[in-house]
Amino acid sequence: RLFANCFRGGPGSLKAVSMRLSDAADCAARFVASSNKNVRLSVATLLYNMSFYAHSSAAAAPMTSLVATSMITTIQQILSAGTYEAEAINRSILAAGTIVLASPEAKAKANELGLPAQIQSAAASLTEPVRTAAGDAQAAMK
Repeated sequence: RLFANCFRGGPGSLKAVSMRLSDAADCAARFVASSNKNVRLSVATLLYNMSFYAHSSAAAAPMTSLVATSMITTIQQILSAGTYEAEAINRSILAAGTIVLASPEAKAKANELGLPAQIQSAAASLTEPVRTAAGDAQAAMK
């Protein structure tokens, strides 16, 4: 949660986390298989916040392709785990769609992993807004 909350803090905490994006991505990957639903939601929130930061901030330009592709791999693990709740899946789908808009390498990795089909499958039983977001994320990956 520490990394996830840094994106909502003031300029100091945002600057601190922006210099540690690789560590934040590693942290998300380490906890992706957690049995605790609060940790799972925190992982999804962190990925969403990182993707939004990468897409909306000129300061995120230094985000390496390695970080972006690591995020896609973690999102793929979330969607295939079968243990994540609807809100965490929604945030993960939003993160996937957003990071592929920010990084061509992430887009290539998403397609390599078959993420569009996994997104469709994960969203199929969820609410209409989530299915709509899933369609938008899939379109971003084309």
